[in-house]
Amino acid sequence: MTMLTLQTGPTVFTPYYNEWNRYAYERSEPFVESPWDVPASSTSGSAVVITKTDFVGLTKICDATFAWDGTRLTVTAPADALFHTRCTDLAEAWADYHRALNLPAVSAPFGRVPEYATWVEQVLRRQPDQLPGAELSPVLITELLDNIDAQNWPRGRFCVDEGWCDRHGPGGYGTYTPRPQFDLPRIAAQIRERGHVPGIWLAPPLICPASTAAQRHPGAVGPPVNMAGETPWNRFHFMRPGPESQEILREVFQRCYAWGYRKFKLDIFYGPRRDMAEISRQCAEAVADFAEPVELESHIPDALIAQHMHIVRINDVLISSAFPDWRKVAQGHYDICATSAPHHLLNLDHLGGNDPARLSEAEFQEHIAMTRAWLPRGHAVIGVKPNRFSAKTQAVVRALLQQL
Repeated sequence: MTMLTLQTGPTVFTPYYNEWNRYAYERSEPFVESPWDVPASSTSGSAVVITKTDFVGLTKICDATFAWDGTRLTVTAPADALFHTRCTDLAEAWADYHRALNLPAVSAPFGRVPEYATWVEQVLRRQPDQLPGAELSPVLITELLDNIDAQNWPRGRFCVDEGWCDRHGPGGYGTYTPRPQFDLPRIAAQIRERGHVPGIWLAPPLICPASTAAQRHPGAVGPPVNMAGETPWNRFHFMRPGPESQEILREVFQRCYAWGYRKFKLDIFYGPRRDMAEISRQCAEAVADFAEPVELESHIPDALIAQHMHIVRINDVLISSAFPDWRKVAQGHYDICATSAPHHLLNLDHLGGNDPARLSEAEFQEHIAMTRAWLPRGHAVIGVKPNRFSAKTQAVVRALLQQL
């Protein structure tokens, strides 16, 4: 092991450390941690620490420690995994780091076409005592497909988001039994007939202990999810990577592929980064032999993890006056994705954010403007229907889509 000690200013920047819907990358409180064992949370970038004068990173997944006492950074890592350069030019430091990683280029099979998704409309329609998944239905899917046609928007990806399968019980996550009203092959065919790539949501890092998958593969049931606050995810366990998790994921992806889905929106990579890296690798292995191209997308831009994905998603920003830092969070998520995964196409996520119940038209237009500036690196997602807003805003959205 090699130990590197550096003097720092009063803050350091850690792209790998994030907290959901917060800008947590810039840190002023001392810490001692392994960058591979902290939770990935919503948008977890490269395992590097950036100070005013130095750029230190890891070039492989390994046992390592970053320790910062408020004025001094100490990095302990294998010598062959340690990258260090002076940070006189941050863009050049990032470029040198990625040259040291020397990872193969990744391409997205379906390119920079837009994406349409059900999630935000589900959120807008949810009942007080229900989760958004309960609002997903074949009727909503048809309504959104009709809306795309009525607006004469470009063809692209269309993603059936969370809510199509059982969450708990024998058919829960891990097994992914479709709810009775969902004829998944018919829905995929409907999406394809409208000219779109059929997409579907999965949460590979999660497993329901009561699912038949968990009963058949008990070794795949890891520790319980323990996110801050009361969240619906805390009723699940993380998948423990290993031969049993690989078998579960292979069966799930094969079934979704047989139904006709070719884009996979992979979500809830909130567990320890080391485990999330292995789950990502197993997802890629599960689809490696499919006859037709498929697209894997997740929300961890760390290049050592994202190498197993085709697309990296800028993840989960809540846009409203109730979250005054939303601009900083949105820009921060983009910057982390752009610098940590410079060779990936980016999913710029939902125009208007993830939960637009309190979204004003002015904020919607402001987020559209931010997304337009990012378009050279990725594609936009239409979630909230723009015809909830004025004709002027609808024209702005149409103009943005025409850039793809």
